[in-house]
This record gives sequence, structure tokens and C-alpha cells, in this order.
Amino acid sequence: MSELVFSGAIMRCQLGTTPSRLIVTSNQVVTMTGVPAATVMDNQPIDNVPTFGSCQRSAPPPLCVPVTSSSPWKLGSTTLVIEGKPALNTLCKLICTQGGEISIVEPGQSGVNAP
Repeated sequence: MSELVFSGAIMRCQLGTTPSRLIVTSNQVVTMTGVPAATVMDNQPIDNVPTFGSCQRSAPPPLCVPVTSSSPWKLGSTTLVIEGKPALNTLCKLICTQGGEISIVEPGQSGVNAP
């Protein structure tokens, strides 16, 4: 079962050298202990998805700044909607046009199922 993702969740890009923390801006209404839940629209480089250290795609490795265009996270919840947007869960993936796939490693809060 997948879990609901919250602001501060730990993400990893398969081409990045360090993990990063999600910043939720798409929702400030649905929270758990004051921390906002994420939606598939928390997909913007830097604003929502900060850098992942260095990008291993090329040498010398440049700063790993995600290039996610306007595509939302894939595989968002089909049953849980937050402010009109599918909730972000731990099964979601965000594709970087540089070739990396960004995934959720730790949801930021634990024990909240999001089918």
C-alpha cells in the first residue's frame, strides 16, 4: 500500500548524488500536525523539487537541477483528491527531461495510506 506524501518528504533522483526534500506549495489546507500534504502538481523545479547535488549524466557533473517541464508526478492517487488535484503518494514518479527519474524515499509523515 502506498502512503500519502507531505512537505519535507525525502526524494531521490536516480542521476543525482544527494537526496532532496519536497516543498509543498499546491495545498495549505490538508495537513497532518501542521505539515501540508502534497499533490501531483508539486512538480516545479526549485520551488517544489530542489537540486539533487551533482548530476551524473555528464562529466564533469553539473549541478543536478531537475527539469520537469510542466508534467505532473505520474501515478498519483486515484481515490484521494486534495483541492481538486490527485494526492501524491509514495508510488509516484517524476520524470526529468535530463534522463533521471525522481521518486519518494520517505513520505514526510508515516502511517497515512493513500490508495
